[in-house]
Amino acid sequence: MLGSLLGAWAVTQVDPSFLRRLLPLVLLAVLINTLRRKDLGTEARNLHTERIETLLMGIIALVIGFYDGFFGPAPAASSSFSSCGCWAMISCRPRPTPRC
Repeated sequence: MLGSLLGAWAVTQVDPSFLRRLLPLVLLAVLINTLRRKDLGTEARNLHTERIETLLMGIIALVIGFYDGFFGPAPAASSSFSSCGCWAMISCRPRPTPRC
């Protein structure tokens, strides 16, 4: 919620003509990233410790909230791609096999 609050405040501080030019570029960047990373979340990679991953998820949540507050809910729907990728990064972690 903090990210959304900051994004909503920031949009009131920016010139609307700048936003009209920026929005197509942001949507194009999301499209290119989505097309380029078709395998996002399909492979489990443990690059960080669990503590660092939790911190990264918090930062990503702030960024997505800011994006949602700044551009509104329709463009922020594309954030589901990044959410799915991040969730897969955490939930696809190999589990230890129980010993008999």
